[in-house]
Amino acid sequence: MHPEKQYVTMYCILYFVINCLHEFDLGLSPYHTMLQDVFILKLMTEVANLEARLVTLDGQFELKESERNKVRQSVADANADLEALNREQYQLVQSWNSVVISIQQSEAAYINIMQDYK
Repeated sequence: MHPEKQYVTMYCILYFVINCLHEFDLGLSPYHTMLQDVFILKLMTEVANLEARLVTLDGQFELKESERNKVRQSVADANADLEALNREQYQLVQSWNSVVISIQQSEAAYINIMQDYK
């Protein structure tokens, strides 16, 4: 569940519980009223703790999202570098093949000249 939905749900539950307690408040002894107040205080404390946790989790979420975006950008940069290296390697192989062909042609020409000379 999304944190904002949990936040709203907690308040709805707390509101419902407080209203239920107030409905049953009629005719209760001071001891029971005090128990209700303690219960409400505990609920409010729990809500405050959950709100603080929600803020912490939101901060962690933002941090992880930022880290994920940085990693995504790093991967994209590395991918671009890899593509550039692949293109460069292809060009080097093509150049090397041209050099090898030129050497073979020169060697063949040299052999022909040496055969003609004999």
